Amino acid sequence: MCKRFDQADRVVNAAQRPRTGFTVPDVLLSVGIIGVLLAILLPAILRAQSAARRTQCQNNLKQLNLALSLYHDVYETFPPGYVSRDVLPTDDASAETGSGFAWGSLMLDYVDQGVLSGSIDHKLEPTDPVNFVTASTVLSTWICPTVGGDPAFEVDDGMQIVVLAASSYTGCYGYGSLTSQPGAPPGPGILYRNSH
Repeated sequence: MCKRFDQADRVVNAAQRPRTGFTVPDVLLSVGIIGVLLAILLPAILRAQSAARRTQCQNNLKQLNLALSLYHDVYETFPPGYVSRDVLPTDDASAETGSGFAWGSLMLDYVDQGVLSGSIDHKLEPTDPVNFVTASTVLSTWICPTVGGDPAFEVDDGMQIVVLAASSYTGCYGYGSLTSQPGAPPGPGILYRNSH
């Protein structure tokens, strides 16, 4: 047989063979099916993510409650809402010469952050360079994922801008004025200035 006839037979056979692969309608149908599946599954995925974030917040609150209980067992009191040192009862109401460390920093030992707790110098301000790294360390226990927002905030102490770690959880001072005279009767909540 001639070489030319062999080539012609191959061309004819290729034209008669059914084509394999995807056609445009096949691709469009596949994309449509995937789109419908995504539309059905996406709300379920979002609900699952929301439930996971909510569970994380609940676990954080349980851990903080346990830490408060452990602190209370050791000191027979809840931690102060914040510490203000060297303030006398006769000082002006605006006298805030203390370190300003809040209750969360006093509970670090009870949320498995003993190393971080040991690195804090409570005699100095949180904005002091000695406390920069510690005060700016964001702890997942203090952040609720459902709240969102920035896990840190800036403080301008007049000489520099310092970035401090934020928290999604706050302590309750009670009602009344936080600017009352130092040494005045405490607020009705459990986490007030220098409470013991």
